[in-house]
Amino acid sequence: RRFFTTSLLQSHMCKAEPLEAISDPSYFVKHVQRLEVGFQKRLAAQQRLKKTILALRGANAWKHRIRRSVCEAQQDKGLVEYDAWKELRVEEGSCSQREMPTEDQA
Repeated sequence: RRFFTTSLLQSHMCKAEPLEAISDPSYFVKHVQRLEVGFQKRLAAQQRLKKTILALRGANAWKHRIRRSVCEAQQDKGLVEYDAWKELRVEEGSCSQREMPTEDQA
């Protein structure tokens, strides 16, 4: 799996600046703290995304259960599925198709 450098700089990598590291004894500690905060934000975002996807999947399953129960109820009552386009729909092959000229005819 390949990652973009910019996204990793927010949570996993630190660009070391030698002059700053020499002058500031807590340079790397500060960067590790910054990376920990970024990593926690990334984990929280992943959890929110997972929760949203699971909620949508649950809603989709609920929608299918409702649709299935409505279809079963219609079948029990002897109702047929309504198709507004039934009269206008044509079967494949029932329409004329334009023939493309061959190389000999061109």
